[in-house]
Amino acid sequence: MALGSLGSSEDRRSLRLILLDLILGLAGFCGSMASGHLFKQMTGHHSGQGLVLTACSVSCATFALVYSLLVLKVPESTASPRTALPAVDTVTGTIGTYRTLDPDQSDKQGVEGYPPSPGKAVPKKTVIALLFVGAVIYDLAVVGTVDVMPLFVLREPLRWNQVQVGYGMAAGYTIFITSFLGVLLFSRCFRDTTMIVIGMVSFGSGALLLAFVKKTYMFYIARAVMLFALIPVTTIRSAMSKLIKDSSYGE
Repeated sequence: MALGSLGSSEDRRSLRLILLDLILGLAGFCGSMASGHLFKQMTGHHSGQGLVLTACSVSCATFALVYSLLVLKVPESTASPRTALPAVDTVTGTIGTYRTLDPDQSDKQGVEGYPPSPGKAVPKKTVIALLFVGAVIYDLAVVGTVDVMPLFVLREPLRWNQVQVGYGMAAGYTIFITSFLGVLLFSRCFRDTTMIVIGMVSFGSGALLLAFVKKTYMFYIARAVMLFALIPVTTIRSAMSKLIKDSSYGE
């Protein structure tokens, strides 16, 4: 995410970061679709049950580590050039809050023709803190929900087998795809805060429906409602990266 932020301009950063999540989602979708079938093939050999999946996971993780150490390079920053027009703060949607989103340049409010709105300026550190707290709380809700799902689907009333569990995980990874399409569409007409709210409502509604699932088809309906659940965290990352130095994003 840090490398993706450095290698993209501010106006395309939300799309770049969600594109990285899309690639992760596609990989997870393919792996989940295959995992149940691979695990089922090993049921006749108790000593090796799950060994193939474990070997695949360790191999992929090892490759990712080696690739990160030896191949990935820090890209040149492609921040958009400074202009004389007032910047619109995509985080709060106000004009004149920040003269620029580049922290290295001092704020210059009050451009001719675009007077700053009194009382609307929000301290940059306050915005960053609120975004950070919002991301942590939302991520706790998402992780808590996702971690309970495997236990829920294995017990009554669903009682899924290995293949069905794999399909259910794959359904979860489709959220990466739909969230990417959502950002691609919404970023053209909504600011960051609006997209964050859309994603939170999508996740909250789907999680509420999951509490009443008793049939398999109901599970997939609830998952479909959560189609934009990935937008908030990615958009918050993008919004925060616009308020801090590029070199500090990783930190």
